[in-house]
Amino acid sequence: MRKTPRDGAESPQEQYDELLKRGIAVQKEYEAVGQRISQLYDEGKDDEADKLAEGSDDEQLKDSMTHYLQQRVELLRKIEKLKTIEDVFPRVKRETKEEKVKVDATELIRMFNAGKIGKDELRAAAHEMDAGAPEELTDKEMKAFAKARYELALAMGYKKPTKEEGWFGMERNGVKFSMKHFAFTSDYGITGDDRISKMGVSVKKGKGYDTVLNYDRGWDVACTDPEVQKEIDRAIAIFG
Repeated sequence: MRKTPRDGAESPQEQYDELLKRGIAVQKEYEAVGQRISQLYDEGKDDEADKLAEGSDDEQLKDSMTHYLQQRVELLRKIEKLKTIEDVFPRVKRETKEEKVKVDATELIRMFNAGKIGKDELRAAAHEMDAGAPEELTDKEMKAFAKARYELALAMGYKKPTKEEGWFGMERNGVKFSMKHFAFTSDYGITGDDRISKMGVSVKKGKGYDTVLNYDRGWDVACTDPEVQKEIDRAIAIFG
């Protein structure tokens, strides 16, 4: 069972530090499992490697990493009072819990098949669900979104931010980011509900960069350096 910081017993910063500590511990464990899987493949033990890669322990580690990341990002927005993409481009603002349409499609279908609701009720519920989805940005809005994102990155201390639409890159404190960044949030986001479905992070080493994080709609490489993870958390808090 996952633990969360004690409410009221710690300051937001202390809660963040504790979550970071726990998150890094899980990420190191995930890295160790990945190294073990690679070793098994190198030794020709493919069946054992596949079993370990597809096991529940691996999935639990990924789930825990996402859980801790989401909590840290939410705390960081409050602690640092960060300006976010929603502040500079309100058109893409998240819906509040009250605004979201609380309809379970699976349950609706089950009720329809069981004869508990009719076609008219099902159609009305489907319309309500569609109404709750954000309308896509127009081409003109996308250009404005990209411009606002670029200016936000500069204002928040990032160097070399991408001006164009689509993939977004930037750098800060020797940490380089590359992300597939969307206007609206989705379940594919790195925290389970944000705009970043793919993210690569590398740190400057000599004349080049070493990859410390890779997320592609799922975890591949996780960061094990707490100082770099703080930079990652901040970037997600602003743009995610």
